[in-house]
Amino acid sequence: MQCAEARRHSNRPATGAGPAQGHCAHRFDDSGARAAAGSVVALWRYPVKSMMGEELNAAEVTERGLVGDRQFAVVDASTLA
Repeated sequence: MQCAEARRHSNRPATGAGPAQGHCAHRFDDSGARAAAGSVVALWRYPVKSMMGEELNAAEVTERGLVGDRQFAVVDASTLA
């Protein structure tokens, strides 16, 4: 996936931070393969927004993020205007 395409599929808002316009933050090793930028120490999913999460050993990731993450929201009907 090219940088511009990756930004279009991101669910994070554009903040202007990061690489300059038209540049890519990917790093490649001497063989031309993409080099690791870091490692995952823990993976958490929050099925109900703003409530307790669950630690995962693995997760399916789609263009919208982790499957099941923030899938539900709880609303107190007495506070709706």
